[in-house]
Amino acid sequence: MRRLGILMVLTFALVASLGATTLAAKPAPAFKAHASAATQGGSLHISAKVLHVTRSTTFSATAVVHFASGDVSVVLKRAGHSFHAGVRVPVAADAALGPVAVDVTISYGVTTQVVSVWGKIQPADSI
Repeated sequence: MRRLGILMVLTFALVASLGATTLAAKPAPAFKAHASAATQGGSLHISAKVLHVTRSTTFSATAVVHFASGDVSVVLKRAGHSFHAGVRVPVAADAALGPVAVDVTISYGVTTQVVSVWGKIQPADSI
C-alpha cells in the first residue's frame, strides 16, 4: 500500500511538472515580408506572413511598390485560412533596372506593422 501511495505522488509530480512546461508563454507574433526579383515585362512576387499566430485573429496585408515610374498599391490575397498572403505585380517592359523598394503593411488583429523590403528588376534576358 505504501508503494502505491509513493507511486501516485510521483505520478502527480510528473504530471504537474509537464503541465508547467506546456503552459509556457507563447512567443510574440513575428511579421515577415518578401519581394522577388523580376524581369522587365514580367511580374514581381510580394508575400507577407505572420508567425506565432492565434488562430482566431484577423489578418490582411497590402503593399506599395515604389517603381521609378510611380508607386503602385496592391492588396495581397490571403492563402485560405493561413496567415500568409501574396500577389504578383506586373512590371513594365521599360521599367528601370535595379532595386525597387516595397513597403508591406500587415494587419494582424489590432496590430499594424510596416515591413520594408527590396525587390530587383532585371533585364528581360537575364532569367
